[in-house]
Amino acid sequence: MAKTLGNDPNVYFVEHLFVFQTDQEVYMSSISKELMVSITENYPEVREWTFLCKSELGWQYDDIKSERTFYTISVPPSFTKFATIPIEEGCLDSILRHHNAIAITRTYANLIFPGENPIGKTIDAGWKIKTDDQFENKKRTFVVEGIIDDSSPSFLKIRAILPYSEEHVSSVHNHSFSVLIKLHEGISPDVFAEKINADSIYYAKIRLTKASDAYFEFSKQSPNSLFKTRDKSILVIGFSVALTILLISSFNYLNITLIRAPKRLKNLAGQRIMGASKAQVAGQILAETSLHVGTGFGIALIFMPSAMQLFNSFMKSDLQWQHLIQWNNLPCILTLLCTLILIPAIYLIFKFTIKNPMEVFKNPTGNKIQYLGSLVVLQIIISVVLIAFSINVKRQMDYIVNTVPQSDQILRIGGKLPQDFVDHLLQSNTTIDFIPSDISSGRVMSEDNKYYYEQVTSPNYFEFLNIPIVMGHTFDAIPTEIIQTVVNKSFIRYIELKDDPLGYEFTLCGKKFRIVGVCEDFSNRKATLSDPPVLYTFRSENDISSVILIRFQGLLDDKINEINELYEKYKEDETALTPWITTLTDYYINMNPEVKRLRIMVEFFAFISIFLSAMGLFGLSWYTVERRHKEIALRKIHGATTGKLLLLLCKTFFIWCAIATVIALPIGYFISQRWLSGFVYRIDNSLWTLVLTALIAAAVTFLTVIFQTTRAAMSNPAKYIKEV
Repeated sequence: MAKTLGNDPNVYFVEHLFVFQTDQEVYMSSISKELMVSITENYPEVREWTFLCKSELGWQYDDIKSERTFYTISVPPSFTKFATIPIEEGCLDSILRHHNAIAITRTYANLIFPGENPIGKTIDAGWKIKTDDQFENKKRTFVVEGIIDDSSPSFLKIRAILPYSEEHVSSVHNHSFSVLIKLHEGISPDVFAEKINADSIYYAKIRLTKASDAYFEFSKQSPNSLFKTRDKSILVIGFSVALTILLISSFNYLNITLIRAPKRLKNLAGQRIMGASKAQVAGQILAETSLHVGTGFGIALIFMPSAMQLFNSFMKSDLQWQHLIQWNNLPCILTLLCTLILIPAIYLIFKFTIKNPMEVFKNPTGNKIQYLGSLVVLQIIISVVLIAFSINVKRQMDYIVNTVPQSDQILRIGGKLPQDFVDHLLQSNTTIDFIPSDISSGRVMSEDNKYYYEQVTSPNYFEFLNIPIVMGHTFDAIPTEIIQTVVNKSFIRYIELKDDPLGYEFTLCGKKFRIVGVCEDFSNRKATLSDPPVLYTFRSENDISSVILIRFQGLLDDKINEINELYEKYKEDETALTPWITTLTDYYINMNPEVKRLRIMVEFFAFISIFLSAMGLFGLSWYTVERRHKEIALRKIHGATTGKLLLLLCKTFFIWCAIATVIALPIGYFISQRWLSGFVYRIDNSLWTLVLTALIAAAVTFLTVIFQTTRAAMSNPAKYIKEV
């Protein structure tokens, strides 16, 4: 992904400190126009620069879903010097020099021009610009002059690319850009950033992030950013879990090898007695093991395309299975295969060479149960750790989506919402409550180099979202000269107010405010970010924003159909798009996508781990029962009951399970605690999680071994006494 932005070590993104954070340093990958112009014009350390910005267009051909999920990126001609965009048809350099040209992805071209050549086709779109603090809507017609190959990996979320001239930058107001700069050789990025930060005219602290590192470094920013990102910890956890699954599989293979060892050693000893050399026998062992591993690897390759599609669907990635067989990956694959081949083969070769062939032939079994038991304990340890961690990941995800109780019964409705539509929606029998604003709708306010967030909403906002008022009361709808406001605890800490906050008056941006209440901090963003200092002020219910929240009862699909029917009836413009509708649950999931992906991944691997561990236990229980058939028969003849025999046969397995659980639970607790420490809003790492994990491990052990042990305990002893 990083190769999309080239390999030049002197190319950096300019980031600014996210001003809403009071106890965390979170940087965002966009800066103001003024800062961009100042850096690129006033500092000779900058050799070249470019920028990109997001432009949300109202495409005539789009349905509701695609309208909300794609990004049109505007870039200048210099952008092609910094980033590589794979183009199937056309020339991106030429497109970026024409005012009304556009390049679209192959997927989007197939959507709006099915079965046609899109080159030369036109697309009408609504173009919104902001000049002099006013929004101006324009209609523009774009000519498709290029097709982007979106099957190739890309660091950017692209569906269309538009030209943006450097000259136009000076005419826009209050706009932000993602900026890439190339420094001269020998310039330290840290020293250069310190030089800029030392200049007092810049309101925000900046830093430079190497372009090749941005894929991971940008993971903490909004999921609505221009860039595809991935939290490095998710990849580390995923890679570690995959290795543990492979380790368990290797243990199972070794278990099977050890269980089959007596028969194989007899055959090998017989060959040695008949004159075969050690080298010939070793070659045979290696050939058999290579055949097993090679067959398994071949079957895996057959299922790889389907598995990769499944992985891409829940990880939102663009991996292709063909990447597995690239030259740079082959050494890793060969090392892995050789390891899987050599470990069991070396055991058999070593076992054979240290013993006399006749001794092996007479007594091939030896005392292998201790080796097998150790492998099973290791398998269970890995499984218990994964179970404990997956339970905590699920609990954290449930905690996030239930920040607001019953969030699946709250709808966010956005778009051009006529007043008649809203009035009739509120009168519906299935609408319970309503607030005329989004969960996060407001503006930044600054005073004396301090930054605050003003959330404009209605007095019932706190009750609607279940935000506790810890002091005072909510504001009312009566207009006053001094604006009533409810502030959160972060606001009190931020201004370091020591006295009683109720009645405290202050001025921001020329407006006077009086605190009438204090509420708990409330997360409306990523759970890894703390709540900024917020002032809640009044919005009239007649002043409808572009996004509203309603609480409803009944089925979700029925309510969505009702909303769409009402909108068709009361929409003011026949060409208006149907409003977009999501639940508050979806909002929190979209704010924390990595947690959702990690949950799916860990739960999937935990299930596989349990399954493989159960297979290992089942094989070992079968092996143990087969070795003790005669002992069981003699005990039954001497009066042992079925219950005593079951206890005798199962006791060893439960001891192993107990040992593994005692070792694994602290490890699982520690890993979960480290992961949870990255969240500001998080669950407690409860001891009940460990108890539940132990019960699951015990249940899996019991269900796995009970079949073999019960069958052996209830068997007819006469059948085995004859073999004595």
